[in-house]
This record gives sequence, C-alpha cells and structure tokens, in this order.
Amino acid sequence: MREKRGKITNRPVLELLLEKQSNREIDSTKPIIIVYYPGKDPCNSSGSATKESRKNWFGQLEDGIEQIAQTKPIYIYKDNDGLEKYDGVLTWYKDPEGTIERLFFENHYPCSSFVVISKDGDYISYFGEFGKNYVWEATQIMSE
Repeated sequence: MREKRGKITNRPVLELLLEKQSNREIDSTKPIIIVYYPGKDPCNSSGSATKESRKNWFGQLEDGIEQIAQTKPIYIYKDNDGLEKYDGVLTWYKDPEGTIERLFFENHYPCSSFVVISKDGDYISYFGEFGKNYVWEATQIMSE
C-alpha cells in the first residue's frame, strides 16, 4: 500500500515549523505540498537523469501545482547525502526536528515520497517513486 490518508491535529504548528525552516510564508488557506527525500538509496542514486531533465520535470510539477492550487511545493530532506545532483535545480530544507518524518514517513521508502495536506489538516501521502500526475491529483483532492 503506497498511499495513505489521514489527518494531522495541528496544522498551524506545522506551518510555523516549515515557515521558519524554509524562510517563506505558508498560506493557511492552501494545501501544503511536501516532497520528501529520505537520504541516498539505490533508487534515487541511479538513473540517467541530467540536471536539465530534473529541472524540466520539477518545473512541470510546479507549474501543475501552481495551476491547481496557486502554491509551490516545499522540498524537505532527512539526510542530504546525494542531493548534490539538485544543485542549481531545487532548494531542499532539512526536516525541522524530524517532524515530517515522524508525521508522515516513519519508514524509509526508496527514491522520495510526497504528502499533500489540506487547510483542515487532512492529508494524502504517497510512498516511494511517484509521477507528477499523482501529486496533481492529490493536490486537487486536498484543495476541495
């Protein structure tokens, strides 16, 4: 089972933590989209993706999210080993106090995962490698 749905009890606290960590304001009326990098593993350290192809992929991901929910994803890591390949492509932030891992990703799933949290604290998380359409779909559901 790679998708999980649930509810967090205190979204405002999470907002504050993420704002402090990423140094950007989070709109409490919009979903929070987090792409989570657990650390280096065989899945996310292999492959032939170039900086250019990564930039394109994440550019499309962000354009889609912008259209659906007028917001941007936040990129959070547990362990930054292996993130050099995103230099100049994305800015990643350390998981504040391990909060994202504790709330959504207790287990290490290969590659990376994501979670979308609605303004009311409901969420859909997806474990392991994912396509852009999964993120868009979850964002759509969590925006309603």
